[in-house]
Amino acid sequence: MRRSLRVVAGIVLAAFSPAEDPSLRLASCDDLVRPPLLFRCDIIRTVDSREFATGPFTLTVSLTHGESDVASTEIAIAKLGDMRQGARIVLAPSQLEDAAGDRPAILRITLANQSRSRVERLTREVPTPVGTVRELQRLTSALTVSGEAAPLPYLWAEQGAEIAHEADAALQFRELSGVVSLLRGWLAGVRPTPALGLSLEAIRDPIDSSVQPLRWHRCAQPTAVALVLDQPGQPPTKAHWPAAPFSWWQAAATANVDVAEIYPAGDLEWRGIALIRAEALLAALARTRPVTLVARGTGADAAIRLARLHPGRVAAVRLIDPRIAGDLVGFPPSVHIGIYGAANPAFRAWRAQSAAAGAAIQDAVAPSDPVFWTAPSVVDGSAQPAPAFHSVCPAIGQLAHYARGPFVVVVGTREHRAAQDDNRLLAQRFVAAWAQHAHGIPPQVDDVAFDRARWRDHAWVIIGNPRSNQVLGELVADGFVLGAAWDSRSVRIGDGARQRSFPRADARALALVHERAGGARLIVLDGEPSWNGRDLPLSGLAGTLYIDPPLASEEALVSPDQHP
Repeated sequence: MRRSLRVVAGIVLAAFSPAEDPSLRLASCDDLVRPPLLFRCDIIRTVDSREFATGPFTLTVSLTHGESDVASTEIAIAKLGDMRQGARIVLAPSQLEDAAGDRPAILRITLANQSRSRVERLTREVPTPVGTVRELQRLTSALTVSGEAAPLPYLWAEQGAEIAHEADAALQFRELSGVVSLLRGWLAGVRPTPALGLSLEAIRDPIDSSVQPLRWHRCAQPTAVALVLDQPGQPPTKAHWPAAPFSWWQAAATANVDVAEIYPAGDLEWRGIALIRAEALLAALARTRPVTLVARGTGADAAIRLARLHPGRVAAVRLIDPRIAGDLVGFPPSVHIGIYGAANPAFRAWRAQSAAAGAAIQDAVAPSDPVFWTAPSVVDGSAQPAPAFHSVCPAIGQLAHYARGPFVVVVGTREHRAAQDDNRLLAQRFVAAWAQHAHGIPPQVDDVAFDRARWRDHAWVIIGNPRSNQVLGELVADGFVLGAAWDSRSVRIGDGARQRSFPRADARALALVHERAGGARLIVLDGEPSWNGRDLPLSGLAGTLYIDPPLASEEALVSPDQHP
């Protein structure tokens, strides 16, 4: 993000007022007044030959905030011609005025001769940290009210909020000023000009309606496209997402390859939402031609799984220092795999097994070499039968299948206050876990306000039991059989003579999944959270029912798909 902001951001200085002499101007100026950091500006003046030797003059520069003088200095100018080269001013601002709140500081510049018969003035408003944050909030509200559909300005707004939340250095506030300038320009009708090279764009994810960054590096005459799945060195944010090495982009451009780099969000292992979003982007990019998958570290795990799922969309797979999980089995028979760098033991074992079975795997040159980005002749894999998703990606089981498409969280509120509070807390924990993993916020609706027609095509993540959640209660009343029943006292699994009952204290967390009419999923959560860590919520859970701690007779559950 820092690199991207430097490309497109910059403070927009106010225009000359009618009382100012346009000959006196700012060549450069810090974009923020933030004591105790120094404030710098460069002042120059247009001087013609007739007045070059006139002088002496005094250049006075001051900063004020509200009614307080924050800093000032005077510089003697021997002759006016010296202003052609400019004057570098460095001020040491004192404390800003609390009463001035979010108002900008005022930079005043005066150039006068000794008798003050000739005085030239220049005035500028310079933002303060508080003022910059307030301006970001104002512009974000204006963007929301405008009904703007494009995702890019909303990404800027999120980046600005992240920077403002963690801002503890002047560099971050300069980035924040850049975001404010971008938003102000967008609302005024200014649109970024498409350009070759590195750019940060935005896409809207249909799963949770969030806006996600997408980094592109475009070349002048592309003949191919590559999708990069890179393992970040540390958890990224939308504001601070380190780019892959620039030498990669240079090599790809030399090979005439456009490169898209997908944002992994909080999925550092590439086994949850990063894999799911990469699958969607691969489908979009492969509409015109097969795509080369380039992955580093844990991204290799997702690249191989995607090539197995969609061999007809993949031209080749290129892996750098690959790391995979131990549950990866099989290989894409029609896709060439090139490997550069050191691999983890699980990958070395997978490579040996796959090569013995006939996989096209060999060592590759470094990604800084254009040859790395040049895919070999593509073997048509479109006619091969696609394996089932869950057989290739077992971590995203039936309970986590909701994450492969749009979903809505439905909170149960129709029982007593304690039950409502429990349901709201569980919903908050689920949404927080999703936000940490996916860097987005899914829609959330109370059961009493839920519109089935509006959310018909979404998966429903139901919070509560049939008594506390009206939507679930209506489904059960209509004949939908969950295969389990529970309340605050007990959990009952199975039907008829096979039914077993357990104290609710023995089943703190409960999650189950069914398929609704039309194919959309119904996920029911109750009790304690049935997930942990930064992984995709409910991933890694096998089957259609999860109870924690496990009960001896969970196998008694029979859960056929039901469509009442």
